[in-house]
Amino acid sequence: MKRIAIGVGGRFHSESLFHALTAAGHEVRLFSSYPKSRIRVPRHSLTTFPLAEIGYQLGRLAHIEDPADRFKMGYLGRRILEQVQALAPDVFIGWSSFSLETLRARPATTHILIRDSTHISFQNDILAEEYRRRSIPFPKREFCSRRELEEYEKADQIWVLSDFARSTFLERGLNERKISVLPLGVDLRLFVPRPHRKTTLPIRVVSFGTLSVRKGLHYLLEAMERLPSHSISLTLIGHLEPEFRKILTRSNRVDWIPALKQSDLAQKLPEFDVAVVPTLEDGFGQSVVQAMASGLVPVVTKHCGASSIIEQGVNGFVVEPGNSDAIASCLRELISSPEKIAGMAESARAAAQHFTWERYANRSLALLEEHVNPCVRH
Repeated sequence: MKRIAIGVGGRFHSESLFHALTAAGHEVRLFSSYPKSRIRVPRHSLTTFPLAEIGYQLGRLAHIEDPADRFKMGYLGRRILEQVQALAPDVFIGWSSFSLETLRARPATTHILIRDSTHISFQNDILAEEYRRRSIPFPKREFCSRRELEEYEKADQIWVLSDFARSTFLERGLNERKISVLPLGVDLRLFVPRPHRKTTLPIRVVSFGTLSVRKGLHYLLEAMERLPSHSISLTLIGHLEPEFRKILTRSNRVDWIPALKQSDLAQKLPEFDVAVVPTLEDGFGQSVVQAMASGLVPVVTKHCGASSIIEQGVNGFVVEPGNSDAIASCLRELISSPEKIAGMAESARAAAQHFTWERYANRSLALLEEHVNPCVRH
């Protein structure tokens, strides 16, 4: 049994990693910015810092993103370091942007960084150009970028979520031996398809998750304008980012549902036929495998890590990012041949079966075995 500290991270991702490591017999402590009531791990193994999340969200509402970043990253970075120093673990696994203080101090034997997205420079270049094209002020990210670049340098290992994300690190000169891939999973007991039925017009399209410019949803809205309203409908589900809210108000071809709990989302998804994920940049895109597990045909961009799951025209479609014509073309094909949807949906569900949380657990343990110093292997 080894002592492992997990610093922050997305709620479902960090929970899954915690449970994978504890099931293997390790002693694990999890640190999070979410309230304890929202984290599904034993209370004695959890320390939370909700003030960081509150301050960050207030800053974003006030449109002062850079100070909000500075507060959350610095505050969490210091609090996590204090906890990790007291714990003196064998392994520290921390999320990017929040691990710099710990990586500098190196209180563990091995230090692993998880990056949910692509390389920070790739992400910023993509988004800065898109915001410029849309005449939207791009939030200052210098503080975040400096932290991340130093984290990449100081970490012993960097775990990313897809081969696509890994490629963005290699393109920027990082050693390939330092970058490993740990794809996310999907709860196949929760996300299940509807009973088989014949698909008829209108084709029902959904896109869900954070609704933002980064997710490329404005290209989906543009694609919808090119398609007859009687043949297709669109629903967006999720939290509206401020810069996208203004774009959404210009469209009358979409229904919006605020963010749902995972259990409610799983019940809602089988009402749809197609899931479009037009992201400009995404390290994995868990919504893709959730949609596929629910029996939906995915249309995603090649800048989505989970696009590697998709076999073109068999279980979904992959298009170039930022191309509303390509999205419209895929949807037009399904409108003209709705009988294809059932077979493609079945193939999509079959592909999603490989992305279980058990697979994720086995992969995370294999990476520890491969990269952690031999003296701390279990």
